[in-house]
Amino acid sequence: MSQAVRAAEVWNPATGLWRTLARNAVRRGYHSSTLLLPDGRILHTGSGDGSNMPDERNAELFTPPYLLRGPRPVFADAPALVGYGSSFRLATDQAADIAKVSLVRLGSVTHAFDMNQRFQRLSFSREVGALTVVAPSSSNRAPPGHYLLFILDYDDVPSAAKIVKLGHGSEPTPPPNASPEAGFVVGCSGFTCTFADRSNDSDGDLSVWSWDFGDGSGSQVRDPSHVYGSEGRYTVTLAAVDDDGAQSVAPREVTVSGPEFPIALQAAGRATATKQFMDLVWSDCSNEATLVFE
Repeated sequence: MSQAVRAAEVWNPATGLWRTLARNAVRRGYHSSTLLLPDGRILHTGSGDGSNMPDERNAELFTPPYLLRGPRPVFADAPALVGYGSSFRLATDQAADIAKVSLVRLGSVTHAFDMNQRFQRLSFSREVGALTVVAPSSSNRAPPGHYLLFILDYDDVPSAAKIVKLGHGSEPTPPPNASPEAGFVVGCSGFTCTFADRSNDSDGDLSVWSWDFGDGSGSQVRDPSHVYGSEGRYTVTLAAVDDDGAQSVAPREVTVSGPEFPIALQAAGRATATKQFMDLVWSDCSNEATLVFE
């Protein structure tokens, strides 16, 4: 790390020469990352996970000098999707001052290398208040994906970028949302019934469970329990709603019987000099009864 190069450099494609710029404050080597941001600055971060190399859990932002030459061009929102070879319009009050339009692939850096990098200079025409820009015609040099779109004036001062997706025509229309299929099971013990959701959604996730227990009460819990006030047959309804708002309703009749009280039997033996007795005592019934066997 003592030999780390910290100076930034910029290459001039017209002259083929490199220009040395400012130095970063932190030595960064293995596992460092450098990314171009949409506002034109450079994010420089990371380093570590190597012999005698500290883990640098920090970041630096570098402002290239060409961002400070003067007012930056501005343009309105670009289209979200641009098809190969298509033309699209960029509204800007500085159309007459624009010299270049470029696409820069979003960065994907690992071990100091950006193997996702692509750069394309785009052809364009000017009109009052707008530019008409022609997208790359082939995916050979500009693979499908997301790019930073910049416009530059005659002093090579860039605008802030808009992110556009380059692809083959329009995006495929997603299939319509399928409604969920509501369902549940239930088990009752006396007046207490426990409900378990068995709904499913083939193309998403369920987000709401709305229960109507048939006696004027309900619940929003996915697997609720409910205590009824009396015996009877109740129509219980579950409405299941998915994360796109589609709903399915499942009704079911539930029979509630009164609580069953188990009868407990206790046996106790006793004896006298001439007799043996067995006392049987039933409890938890309407009347306690005792039978004695001699």
